[in-house]
Amino acid sequence: MKRLVILSVGLAIISFLYYRMNYLPRNMSLGSVEISGMRKADLLPYLARVGQMPVAVKIHERQYRFTLDQLGIIFDLNDTYRRLATGSGAVPPTLIFTDDFYRKVRNMKFDFSVHENRVIVNARNKELAYEYREDVYVIDAMDLQVRILKHFGRRGAIAPKVHRVIEDYLKMKVDEYNRKLRVVKGKEVRLLVNGTEEVVVSPKYVEQVLMVDYDDQTEQVKVDVDRVRLGAVIDSLLSGYVNKDLGVDKDRLAENFVSLIDSRFKGQPSDYLIVSLKEKPNSSGTEHDKFIEIDLSQQKMYRFEKGRLIAVHGVSTGLYYPTPPGKYKILNKATNAFSDIYNVWMPYWMAFSLDPKVNAYLGIHELPYWIDYSGREIRRPRDFIGSPHTGGCVSLDVGEAEVVYAWADVGTPVLIYE
Repeated sequence: MKRLVILSVGLAIISFLYYRMNYLPRNMSLGSVEISGMRKADLLPYLARVGQMPVAVKIHERQYRFTLDQLGIIFDLNDTYRRLATGSGAVPPTLIFTDDFYRKVRNMKFDFSVHENRVIVNARNKELAYEYREDVYVIDAMDLQVRILKHFGRRGAIAPKVHRVIEDYLKMKVDEYNRKLRVVKGKEVRLLVNGTEEVVVSPKYVEQVLMVDYDDQTEQVKVDVDRVRLGAVIDSLLSGYVNKDLGVDKDRLAENFVSLIDSRFKGQPSDYLIVSLKEKPNSSGTEHDKFIEIDLSQQKMYRFEKGRLIAVHGVSTGLYYPTPPGKYKILNKATNAFSDIYNVWMPYWMAFSLDPKVNAYLGIHELPYWIDYSGREIRRPRDFIGSPHTGGCVSLDVGEAEVVYAWADVGTPVLIYE
């Protein structure tokens, strides 16, 4: 009986030692995966298969699969095998999370956006508004590391913590643009009228005329002015300086105004604009498709075509017989005409009226000349241009009359204003 007991104990010890040498102990797990009783001969191939399994990551109902190498993780198969073969209980896998792991995970972005971020211009305050509409996420790398260690060897996806990405680069750029725009519109502009008298354009008016445009492709801002609004502001502020003869070149002023606000936007302080008042026509330019205006008080001729002022000429009008204001048209033309009243030649003659008081044509022509007894040509002084010196006609300077003659046709309207 004693021998039987000894034999049984011996067999049990032998069985235990055999199992211990060839099988993993009970309650053995690789991380959270139960592997109790696995043959040690099968352990190495098993670990090799597990090391090749992709890591499935679930983010907002989407699944992504990565190899350990793609994530920057090194699986030390031999060390894991050694610890499992000699240890007991729950043995975590030997996973080395390299610096690449944190860099790669940090740079992974998971885009669930329906709309892109956008920048719009607020038409009321002339500033940019940044609308963040993207839905982009990044994985919490530390949480992913913990979950990979716990889930290693198991099938199915893990759902790590994620953080929504708030791209602040464009927001910072918009904030900087708005800071510059506040500088542009927050200061008054001072107009020096004829270089002496100062007229102030308040910040309120500067904001009203300011135009802001944002280019999504280049992420650049362009500043401009609303020329219609600027014209209304200038008309209001300079009403005491302008009259029927004096006006402001609004196109040039608008260009200078744009240059000023552009300088401000670029950080170059600029507060003053010089406004030069100049003589202006009485016509709007739309009275006829093509016509001539003559202003007697200014001693100027204005030529219009298709709504545009195309040329201005100095003239000399009637002194001995005043040039009559009114609406006329070119009646006839001649490259050179002779006045038997004044005994002078009138090059580039363009008659516009048959005056009943003098029973003669009044016309536009070059400064007249006459021939003296020696046959020498004597011309009226050129400094007559700009003041009345004629007998009712309209004289143009040498060279300019030829230009007008070539441009005007018989029938071209002539509007004469006092």
